[in-house]
Amino acid sequence: MLKKITTLFILIFVLQFFGINESKARHIYGGDISYIYLKDTVVGGSTEHLYYVLMTVYYDCNDTRYPFVNEETIAIYEGGLNITSLPLSSKVADLELIFLDTTTLSANLPNGCAITSSTCVGKERYGAQISLPTTFVGYHFVWDRCCRTVIQNINGTLNQIGSVFHSWTASTATKNSSPIFRELKRPFLCAGQNKVIVNLAIDKDGDQLNYSFYQPYDGSANNMAVDYRNGYTTWPPKVVVYNTGHSLTSPFGSTGFASVNGITGIASIKAPLITGSYVVGVRVKEIDKNGFTIGIVNREFQFPVITCRDTNNNTPNLIKGSKTDYIKEAGDSLCFDIGLLLYYYVYRFNVLCCNSSVLCLCNRYYLLFICFMINFSVL
Repeated sequence: MLKKITTLFILIFVLQFFGINESKARHIYGGDISYIYLKDTVVGGSTEHLYYVLMTVYYDCNDTRYPFVNEETIAIYEGGLNITSLPLSSKVADLELIFLDTTTLSANLPNGCAITSSTCVGKERYGAQISLPTTFVGYHFVWDRCCRTVIQNINGTLNQIGSVFHSWTASTATKNSSPIFRELKRPFLCAGQNKVIVNLAIDKDGDQLNYSFYQPYDGSANNMAVDYRNGYTTWPPKVVVYNTGHSLTSPFGSTGFASVNGITGIASIKAPLITGSYVVGVRVKEIDKNGFTIGIVNREFQFPVITCRDTNNNTPNLIKGSKTDYIKEAGDSLCFDIGLLLYYYVYRFNVLCCNSSVLCLCNRYYLLFICFMINFSVL
């Protein structure tokens, strides 16, 4: 009888153990953490600072368990931007974020294009309020989770590479709200084709925003996860290791291309010829009017590069142009203006703050309008 009971106990333990691993092995496509300062309040005679924290997570929605409607917990540590560790003693809170909603992202490919892939990406949002004590150095918001999908540009196998979402705010005296990324409208890339990705982040405080690529974090999560809520002896955490031929500046390898405009956040991408998922990290640094960095938000996303099929069989119609001849004497000038609209995007329009001969980005009113004039003379 004792033998039977022991066997049953071991079986239950093994099932529970693997059940824990299974719950962690969600296939993550990316995401980010942002925060909004709400107000100051007095609690027990001390000033507290109320924030709303919002986390967006992109998942593989082919997973039969999707959507994941349970709560998610992030850790909040006190520390400066350039801190080298986040020990357990620096943790101020574990914040349980409540599930808000879920959306399945569509390919949004141009007319006449079809995809042959069954890839599915779903977006889930989680959020909650928290009251934090005064800090003069800042707070780190951290979520460390397993697992990524199989990825072409980084080293690792399925269910063995973790993902870390991170944002940071400076002293509570700044009353700072982080930039919030706009919706990722076009998550799929067609192999071998060019595409523009708008990584525009909206900052309600009107601070200057600087955009750059960053090397995504691997963190401590895997199937035998170290609890990130127990702190980090080294910070930043470990980063992903790129496969041969890929790097921070060349995440799509030799057959692809990627660059990001540091002012506008617009990324120019040529998708590689090899299909699969490729992870890219975009960092937004928030600069106040005095030139100090007061916030950091990271968003990573694993772009699915897929095979696209052209279903438009219509023959293009050629439009004949016109020509004008000019006869000029030597030394005379021929001058004319050409206006060329390069890119136009309006998120919210409140005021016109640029004209036809300048480049401007109006963060305060969420207006992005790029244009220039070409003037030249023929002698």
